[in-house]
Amino acid sequence: MKIDMKELTGLHELTGCDSGEYAFILDGISLQAIEDEDNGFRSYLNEFRTTPEPIINRFSSHEVKGSIIDDKDFSGIEFIDVVTQKVVLKIGTDYSLDYYPSIWFYWAPENLAINKDVKE
Repeated sequence: MKIDMKELTGLHELTGCDSGEYAFILDGISLQAIEDEDNGFRSYLNEFRTTPEPIINRFSSHEVKGSIIDDKDFSGIEFIDVVTQKVVLKIGTDYSLDYYPSIWFYWAPENLAINKDVKE
């Protein structure tokens, strides 16, 4: 099922992520970022869909806030851990090389609150 990016804004519970599959779990629902297959060498983010595939990298629930970003270099969504106030997940299309846009899936588990004490 297709998920509108606007539905991912606001507060959610993040409990899993698989950067190799562009997949993550929000509010107990497994989601996957899908590339636009018709772009040839370029790879734009096409849409988000629910996925039945298991997401193996799971962790305790973290409250994150999703915000849409749409500027000249990036179009997509980022999730910030509400405790650390740092970006933990950012998904979209990177336009910084305007002749060669690419799908972007940035996963920073070190910014999750559960890892805060580990880094210090």
